[in-house]
Amino acid sequence: MATNQPAKAFMFIHALTPMHPGTGQSVGSIDLPVQRERHTSWPLIPASTIKGILRDACRQNGCDQEELFAVFGPDTNEADKHAGCLEITDARLLAFPVRSLNGTFAWTTCAPMLERLQRDQRLMGISTTSPISKPENGQAICVPDTSLKADNSIVLEEFDFTIEEKSIQPADLLKWVQDNAFADQFAQNRFVKHLAILPEDSFNHFARHATEVSARIRLDPQTKTVVGGALFYQEFLPTETLFYALLIAHDSCRPNQEDSNSSGAKKEPLLRADKALQFVRDKCGLNDSFPTLQIGGDATIGKGICAVKLL
Repeated sequence: MATNQPAKAFMFIHALTPMHPGTGQSVGSIDLPVQRERHTSWPLIPASTIKGILRDACRQNGCDQEELFAVFGPDTNEADKHAGCLEITDARLLAFPVRSLNGTFAWTTCAPMLERLQRDQRLMGISTTSPISKPENGQAICVPDTSLKADNSIVLEEFDFTIEEKSIQPADLLKWVQDNAFADQFAQNRFVKHLAILPEDSFNHFARHATEVSARIRLDPQTKTVVGGALFYQEFLPTETLFYALLIAHDSCRPNQEDSNSSGAKKEPLLRADKALQFVRDKCGLNDSFPTLQIGGDATIGKGICAVKLL
């Protein structure tokens, strides 16, 4: 039996409200920090979280259980039968919003992050090969008509960056992100004019320290005072944070039970790779005009509402 080629897709995740993809353990003074890459300390969304959200969305929107098991794998009590046919990576940070003196906020990124995106594009069969600009310390690279400019510099939080007098690169990569990463026209129109490529160390500082940290409490309903031990600090990624994940679908390991092949012959897979990816798109509502999913904790207080695009 011939096997189809894998079906591949980029999934862009744009935070519309603050989000908390948590670690479940405290770090330093923060009781509930967000998940981060070990080697870079950049925020991430674990692949297991994304898989669970997609699976739950498919169930809520109504789907064939056999196809659900083919894509995501069987329930735990039958997990030894076969794996799901969908591979999902951790969602990787692409642009991090930082408060700006002009233009309200900037989407910040750095050369290593854009180089990683280019590498992932090659993995997925997409090519944008322009060289990536790398600013010097204390400088930032923006488009000539940037909305962030104050005199000849930009001011992010308490830091001042001189704007380099050269065109932003890679123009084709950033245009590809602008055209494909956003579900709403407002963010799409703002992206490039509010983008700043920063020195690596400066970007790392913002990614570590420019998150939102909220104090959470529980009150005694009788006295309206804080219950002992019920004060904790929780970290959130700010609204407008942009991630991407890679989705790769293969022919399903779950066979088609209605296959009429003769006894002993290998049965056809229930779903081919392209159909498995289409199943995710259809059943998760990603064909909607403004597709959204809730990602991370604190759903009941409006956290983690994200616009999601599958490219």
